[in-house]
Amino acid sequence: MQVKFMDRKEIYEILRSVESGDVSADEAVKMLRLQPFEDLGYARVDHHRALRQGVAEVIYGAGKTPEQIEGIARSMVDAGQRTIIITRMSQQALEK
Repeated sequence: MQVKFMDRKEIYEILRSVESGDVSADEAVKMLRLQPFEDLGYARVDHHRALRQGVAEVIYGAGKTPEQIEGIARSMVDAGQRTIIITRMSQQALEK
């Protein structure tokens, strides 16, 4: 599933379009329907955390394989996140 991260500015643009009558409420809902979570099977990535909390998602690396960490990071990059923090990553994962 490809998720496009919407930042605060893009959401305000949609809301202003509804306010001005250029976009119907139904159309706006369709634009905003992106699932904020992407389920990778081994992790649920929260693509809207920065919007809700002010701080982007962080990868908790403990217990994850190097491939899982890479998959989560790829999902975050694909959704538009530019900075990725990984905590408690194993030495094995770090070396790969």
